Amino acid sequence: MRRFLLIAAAAIVAVGCSNQNAVPAHSAEDQKAIDELSKMSPEKQIERIQNGPMPESAKAAMIQKVKDKAGIK
Repeated sequence: MRRFLLIAAAAIVAVGCSNQNAVPAHSAEDQKAIDELSKMSPEKQIERIQNGPMPESAKAAMIQKVKDKAGIK
């Protein structure tokens, strides 16, 4: 469960936040989760986001960014 939460948190960091100038601070463990997530297919990233503990609005925004980056409609 902890690993899943780290991946969900990493997804938020990887996709971005509302303050474009903020530099998110994260641990080596967080970086590993971010790297793992970035190696997944867009479909797998979307699945992880959908199953995550985030608010629906945050999930929708993250999923849209993954789709835009991958060229998925």
